[in-house]
Amino acid sequence: MGLLQYRIPGEAVYRKAGEWREKALQELEAGDFVLSTFNKNRVYVFNESQDESDFTFASEFPYAVAKEEYLAELSQFKNDFAAKGIAKAIFSRVHRVELAEQLNIDLAFERMCAEYPNAFVYVISGKEVGTWMGATPETLVSSKEEAFYTMSLAGTKKEKQTPWTHKEKEEQAFVTEYIIDRLNKVGVSNLQTDGPMDLFTGAVYHLKTDIYFEAAIKEVNHLIELLHPTPAVCGVPTHKALDLIDQYEKHSRDFYAGVIGRIGSERCDLFVNLRCMQVFKDALALYVGGGITKDSDVEDEYQETINKAQTLLKVLS
Repeated sequence: MGLLQYRIPGEAVYRKAGEWREKALQELEAGDFVLSTFNKNRVYVFNESQDESDFTFASEFPYAVAKEEYLAELSQFKNDFAAKGIAKAIFSRVHRVELAEQLNIDLAFERMCAEYPNAFVYVISGKEVGTWMGATPETLVSSKEEAFYTMSLAGTKKEKQTPWTHKEKEEQAFVTEYIIDRLNKVGVSNLQTDGPMDLFTGAVYHLKTDIYFEAAIKEVNHLIELLHPTPAVCGVPTHKALDLIDQYEKHSRDFYAGVIGRIGSERCDLFVNLRCMQVFKDALALYVGGGITKDSDVEDEYQETINKAQTLLKVLS
C-alpha cells in the first residue's frame, strides 16, 4: 500500500494510507489529491484506504551529473539560446547524497514542517511513484470560490544584503509577464499584482510577485493547463524551452517541478513541486535547478544549485 502525508501552511498534518492511480488531467474533480510529472504525461490521484501503509523505494537511481559535465553542458545550453530564440530556460540536475543508514522519513517530515512553516511539506510513497518528499515554497494556484491566487517566483540569492542583479530581476520579470499574459487571454477579472518582494525560504531568498484575480473558471484542470509549466520551471517561449531541456538534461525530471496538491469543492491548493527529493534505501536524489538567461555565469548557476539543495540538507543532517 501507499502513503500520502502533507501539511498545508496553517493547517494540521494530513496522513492516510491508500494507493495511487493514474487519471487523465481532463478528468480531475473535487476531492482529488493530484500528483503530476513535470511534463504532465503522468497524472496520479490518491485513493484512501484503511490498510496500513509502508514506504516503497524505487531501485533505479536517476542520472546525477558531475560538476565538470554540468558546467560544460550548461555552457552549450546557454549558447543555444540565440539560435533557438529563447529568452530564458531552466537547467536542472540531480544532486546525489549517500546515506550511512536508511533515512528516518517521519522525523525528516517533522523537521521540515518546523523549519518551513510557510511551505507545503509532503511525503508520498507507493509502488507506482516510489518515495518522494519536499518542502516547496511555490503556489501554482489556490482559490476560494471565485477568488484566485498565484505567484511569480524566480531569482535566487543566499544573503539578504546582497543586491539583486539585473539578470535575476529580468528572470523574475519573465515569469510575471508570462502569467499575466496567460490570465488576460482567458478573460479573468480584477487582476492585481503585489511585488516583486523578497521571499526567504529557509536557505535562500527569491523574488516573488503575488498575483490575484477573479474568474468563473471551475475546472481546475484548465488552470493547470493554462499556467503550468511557468517560466519559473520551464522557460520562455515555453515550447522552445521544453525542447531544449529535453535535449540537454540527461535525467528525467519525473515529479520534480510537477504539480502537487488538493482540489476541494470550494477551494484548491496546488503547488509546484520544488525543493524536493526522491528517497532510496541507501541514497537521496535531490532535484535542483536554476533559471538561465544570456547573462548567466555557469559557475554561479552551479553554486545556486548547491544553495538550493541546502533547503533539504539542513534539516536532514
